[in-house]
Amino acid sequence: MTKPFARQTKLKNIIGRSEYITDHKRQEYIVLHSEENMEYYWQEYADYEKQNRKNKEENIQGREIIIALPNELHQDHRKLKEVVDDYSKSLLGNNRDFEYAVHWNKEKTNLHAHIIYSERERQRQEPKTYKRDYYYNYEKGKMTNETDPDAVITKHKGDIKYNKRGEKEYTDKFSKKDTQFKSRDYNEKIKENLVKTLDKYNFKSRVFDNRIELSQAKLYKGARADYIEKVTESNKLRAEYNKMVVKAVEQGIMPMTIAIMAKQGIEKRVKEENSKTKSISVNSIEVLKENVQYLEKYIREKIELIENSISRKQSILQAEVTSLEDKTDQDINDLRNQIEENNNEIQNVSKKIDDVHNERSKLPRYNGEYDEVIKHDKIISRYQEMKQEIIGIKSGLKEVQKEYGKLKFYEIFKEKPLSIKHTELKEELEVLEKKVKDIDIDNHKKVREEINTKLIRVAETSNRLHKKENQYYNKINKLEEINKDYEEEIQDLQDSLKDKVFKLKNPEVVEKRKQENREEKTPSSNKILSVKTKSQENNDAEQQKPKPKLSVDRLKKTQKEIDSDKEEKIKKEQLKKSMNRSRGRGR
Repeated sequence: MTKPFARQTKLKNIIGRSEYITDHKRQEYIVLHSEENMEYYWQEYADYEKQNRKNKEENIQGREIIIALPNELHQDHRKLKEVVDDYSKSLLGNNRDFEYAVHWNKEKTNLHAHIIYSERERQRQEPKTYKRDYYYNYEKGKMTNETDPDAVITKHKGDIKYNKRGEKEYTDKFSKKDTQFKSRDYNEKIKENLVKTLDKYNFKSRVFDNRIELSQAKLYKGARADYIEKVTESNKLRAEYNKMVVKAVEQGIMPMTIAIMAKQGIEKRVKEENSKTKSISVNSIEVLKENVQYLEKYIREKIELIENSISRKQSILQAEVTSLEDKTDQDINDLRNQIEENNNEIQNVSKKIDDVHNERSKLPRYNGEYDEVIKHDKIISRYQEMKQEIIGIKSGLKEVQKEYGKLKFYEIFKEKPLSIKHTELKEELEVLEKKVKDIDIDNHKKVREEINTKLIRVAETSNRLHKKENQYYNKINKLEEINKDYEEEIQDLQDSLKDKVFKLKNPEVVEKRKQENREEKTPSSNKILSVKTKSQENNDAEQQKPKPKLSVDRLKKTQKEIDSDKEEKIKKEQLKKSMNRSRGRGR
């Protein structure tokens, strides 16, 4: 489990810092270096910051984030690069220049990354334009506004700006600094983001709990071999202790207050032993060993007590769980029997649907009859059209005869067109009347009616069967919906059983959840008061009850010895203060 370490610092010399983290002579081991997200050089950023100073103080040229990484990432450089890229881009985005280098320390116990970045984003350079119209009064020789009657527009809104040399002016290639990077929230964000990124790549992480965990000593460069050996052994014991105490507190084996007091006792004794030699002593290492052994014994005994208690409770729980399971099984079996009955009914209805299909398949198709109806319809329709045409022609003949009646006897021979038209209409009328006479319209209507009657009878039968089939399908759908409801009820019963069994087996977790829900519903002002009250009660309780004796030597001490130690410590501090005052007067 990785501890997420992330820290941010300001950079006033970003070029020098970039050279330092990438210099193989000044770094122990450079595992990975990447500049692929850089579009501009750091020199360009440094020059820009110098040109845009607002006072005598130099601008911050950039920032650096240092993060701790899981040591096992060293085995897979591709995954290492993927993790650092993901972390950096999720924090800084894709439009910001950043560079990083991944290092080992000298002992190869701490894999970490240095990420250098700019607070400014890259932006596209475009010609500057005027945001409004500019007016000038040539008679007065000065700038004016649009209300001036003698005003003349010299620069229009949207026109490109030019400098005094006649060159186009362009926007900056870098944006303004993003203020989020200097906020306290961002310092927390870099840690939270590291935890999320490591979790994403299956590296579980946790925050170092300073209340109960022992901090490790630092291995300085150029330290003596005996010092390195003692520090290594001390750190190993501290790590072993931390691992056990965190697990014990998380699992409820050791109360938090006991763990806190244990840490304080260990640190006090280790400090006393180290102060004698003014370095890490052998006795301080022995103190750590004793406390690791004592913690192992404490955890083992607690686990035995818990196991014995659990075994007694399990027999009572098992009887209640068995009763719940039997009742739930009976309810589930009843529902499954009902589902089985519904499935049988579905099969019976499906057979009826097959019978309807067979009956419908035996109905005559009458494809030729449909063609016959269409044929007779066309003949009848044509017959009616010809009858209308005959009426029209007869009407035309009457019109022509009226025209003849108006003519005088000597004009009849001159009107040849009228005579021709009369002849044509008579011939056309004769042809149509002959065609109409040849059509036995009554027979066609009779045949069409007979065929229609036959087709309607088949269609009604088909519709009746189709309606019947739909009714069967609806019945099947309803039965399937009922079965689905039964299945959901079975699932609810199973979930309810699991929930009840869980509550029976984990009453502490259930009570904790209830408490959390109550706190969520409590107004914030009440929460603050309740926290203060609880804190006061805890303080009073801590003062009233004796302090736990955790370390081996401390367990042997009586209350009087502890009080005498406190008095001796107070006397030493008073003596130290008086000596400091006397030295001050001497100078």
